[in-house]
Amino acid sequence: MTINKDELIRQLNISEEQAKNILKLMALDYEHGDIYAVLDQYPNTAAWYQDCFTKPGWYEVEIHCINEEIKGYGVEQCGTYLNMRKGHRFDYINLGDPYTTTICYDKEEGEYLLCCWGVLEEEFPSEEDWW
Repeated sequence: MTINKDELIRQLNISEEQAKNILKLMALDYEHGDIYAVLDQYPNTAAWYQDCFTKPGWYEVEIHCINEEIKGYGVEQCGTYLNMRKGHRFDYINLGDPYTTTICYDKEEGEYLLCCWGVLEEEFPSEEDWW
């Protein structure tokens, strides 16, 4: 699914500027470190990044920047547990209600989704005893 500006505005009830910023974040060139160059625009994400002993990967930084852009309540995980390195299959921006449309990142497919994380949890349930 390709996410476009109009869908972001309609489904997340955000401004056109916010939607453009999100699409810019999703289009950065990670091989050249562009995602780290935008951290000065997202001070909360920059502070979180500096506090990490093991530096997070590009998509983790990206989704935290997006969370800050839309003023979400943080980035969380749901869905099937993949492995110790990746954790659960989906990262999502918590907007308070599990059935409110949000931005999710599918680590297995390497793509963003606009969906409700509650539905993802129903379709790809977490195993409680993964450890």
